[in-house]
Amino acid sequence: MSHTSDLLTGLAGSIASAGIGTYLTGSSVFTAGQTGIGIGQLPETTDRAIAITDYGTAGDEITQPITTIAVQVLCRSNRNDRLDLASLRDSIFQLLQGMTHVNYGTCHVIQARRISSVPLGLDENDRWLQADNYYFDCNTPASAYRS
Repeated sequence: MSHTSDLLTGLAGSIASAGIGTYLTGSSVFTAGQTGIGIGQLPETTDRAIAITDYGTAGDEITQPITTIAVQVLCRSNRNDRLDLASLRDSIFQLLQGMTHVNYGTCHVIQARRISSVPLGLDENDRWLQADNYYFDCNTPASAYRS
């Protein structure tokens, strides 16, 4: 896997380990009542869900293997429950904001911080959506020009 893949799957695992949601790999299926965690998209089989997606970098050092990876954490609430969305987002914020020196495979998180939050309203099934955006400053594997 790449350092970005390691970061995304590591974050999904940390959110699951904290009891905030359930991260399944392979062909497993979420059950009713679970908070599903997906990489790149919201799980379709649960109302309450989290999607973790990278959307580029916010800066790369030229000669050192340090980069800032931008990650969106998209949350969806249970139906007709705006306060459920706040609870879900707050739990994730408490876990990620200020994270320092955590290793996820080939990615070492130096520090993490939320940079923005965007309410997205209701979906077609009356579930609230909101995207929180984080920057993860990371040490990544060395390369020929970044040692």
